[in-house]
Amino acid sequence: MIPMSGRGVGERTGAVPDTAAGAAPAVVAAGVAVAVAAVLLAHVLGAGSLDPVALTVSDYVAVPGGGVLLGLAAAGLATAGAALVRAVPGRGWPRAVAVLLSAWCVALVLVAVFPTNAPGSAPDLAAAVHRWAGAGVFALPPVAGLLVLRRTGAPVTAWAPTVAAGAGALVFLLCHAPAVLSGAPPFPLLGVVERVAHLLLCGQVLALGRRAGSPATPRVAAVSR
Repeated sequence: MIPMSGRGVGERTGAVPDTAAGAAPAVVAAGVAVAVAAVLLAHVLGAGSLDPVALTVSDYVAVPGGGVLLGLAAAGLATAGAALVRAVPGRGWPRAVAVLLSAWCVALVLVAVFPTNAPGSAPDLAAAVHRWAGAGVFALPPVAGLLVLRRTGAPVTAWAPTVAAGAGALVFLLCHAPAVLSGAPPFPLLGVVERVAHLLLCGQVLALGRRAGSPATPRVAAVSR
């Protein structure tokens, strides 16, 4: 039945179409799954030749096919990030969230296009770009998540994935800082720290995807307009 005013229900209520937001959980989950699978396969290819305790995931670019797999992992996460960016308007999240997640996608592209230097070799310009972009890969999602949680008034328990990812990112970046900034020997357990941070990051992105699929409350929708 057509409303007497001549406007659709969505126009009268101010509702925002949420097709993109509704699809976000599945797209995010698929993107993260691709990323995890690609990294695991890179570890299989590099087994016996690279030390996962001391070396980072990026160092697996040195194994045959490693660059392709790491690029695939970055593409998977970038796809997840793009799905979250598209979900922002329909969920009433702060616009800054879209900016941060867009920057995250750019950082993921940069770490794929500019690989790190091979283990034991001197860092070059590509490695420098890779490292700074990598810092953004870890740091940006937790900040975006905090903005979402603050806007939506989420319970304390819902903050756990974001806080854990932020803590993991902070520890990893602090462990990495001496080698990057002063050329000091890398932290001997850097690989372990990074992999834990990676897992926490993936968990937070998945949690953000699930939150993107839940309807925006009237209060949040009103604030976003």
